[in-house]
Amino acid sequence: MHLRPPATPGGSGRGPASRRHPRGRLRPDRQGAYGADDRRRRRLPHPRSAPGPDQRLLPGQRLEACRLPGAVPGRLRRGHRAGALARLRLPGRRAPRRRRPLPPRHRCRHSQIRSGPSHRPRLPGGLMAEIVLGYSASHAPMMSANPESAPEAMRDRFFGALDYVRERVQESGAQAVVLMSGEHFTNFFLDNLPQLSVGIGETHLGPVEKWLGIPRTIVPGHPDLATAILSGTMQRGFQPSVSSRLTVDHGFMTVYHQLSPTMDLPLVPIVMNCTTPPLMTLRQAWDFGAAVGAAIRDFDGPDRVALVGAGGLSHFVGEPRVGDIDEDFDLWFLRQLELGCPPELLDIANDELMLAGNGTGEVRAWVACAAAMQGTRTTALNYEPIAEWINGMGVVLHEPHDREAAEAPASIFVP
Repeated sequence: MHLRPPATPGGSGRGPASRRHPRGRLRPDRQGAYGADDRRRRRLPHPRSAPGPDQRLLPGQRLEACRLPGAVPGRLRRGHRAGALARLRLPGRRAPRRRRPLPPRHRCRHSQIRSGPSHRPRLPGGLMAEIVLGYSASHAPMMSANPESAPEAMRDRFFGALDYVRERVQESGAQAVVLMSGEHFTNFFLDNLPQLSVGIGETHLGPVEKWLGIPRTIVPGHPDLATAILSGTMQRGFQPSVSSRLTVDHGFMTVYHQLSPTMDLPLVPIVMNCTTPPLMTLRQAWDFGAAVGAAIRDFDGPDRVALVGAGGLSHFVGEPRVGDIDEDFDLWFLRQLELGCPPELLDIANDELMLAGNGTGEVRAWVACAAAMQGTRTTALNYEPIAEWINGMGVVLHEPHDREAAEAPASIFVP
């Protein structure tokens, strides 16, 4: 057996002993390969002990005073306990630096998510938000990108209906608009596709399509109202996801731009998965819309809110039937909205709904809007099967009875 002689303390560092200590490892004679002043040697991590009744370790191995149990009297006097515990730090770690609070514009908007819609003090008289008007409209990209491609008469009738609802919204003095529309893989994809998502940001960027004919801009949001909707729908059994940086595409901007050409009306976007299975049924969309309406009306403030559903009507996307329009379904659907969405509509299976077009599922937003406005006067203002826009185009108005126009518009079903 060959015995290796031990290293001589204070020696030259050459020989077997030095080879047993690679660079950066501690040595008993010189405290590291480069001596006691070696600044590159790694600190050994402090051993993590299991949490006990007298100690709580955070992931960063720091003690948090506010999480220590109160059962530690006698070790520190009550008057000095908080200050002393706040100064505790574990050996081997530097004390945490005190950070300045971030200015308001850099703070995370997730702090807006509160436990319920009553996060603001109720105003005198118990004033609550009011949905002054609701309507649904189709959102075909070509209505903005190339409106002249449609026959003039059909185009004029459709935009005339949108002009009418815009005037009604302006007359109502709406201070914000809640707009529900489908997802087109702008914010989400198959790896993370929620059924519902509420945009709570202070602003929203849109549109993403440069060819849409609408200038890209920063649209103002309404975080307080959005948070109230998020909390209110959760209290009523729904679990929408939340986004503080929601991007609004043609599904929102085509209809929003017609409502607010200056694009300065505060917008609360609600994204609905309308085309990618598994999908909500029409009845589930109805229930969600009813929850949205109740959450808006529970928002304690004098805000006057307009509610909009965007999408549809019948159309096919990305398949040989692109350009086909199911006029029979569209007219039947609009009539069902006027009748208050009876079970004949709400109980349609998703597979049956798909027969009218793989993009027709966007009518879920229309059903949700109708549910939020149930009990109001519903009028189908316009319907145009515009093949050049590959879409059945329509507009439906929901008017509260106390806000009906002196001259009510005629339904398309009235001769």
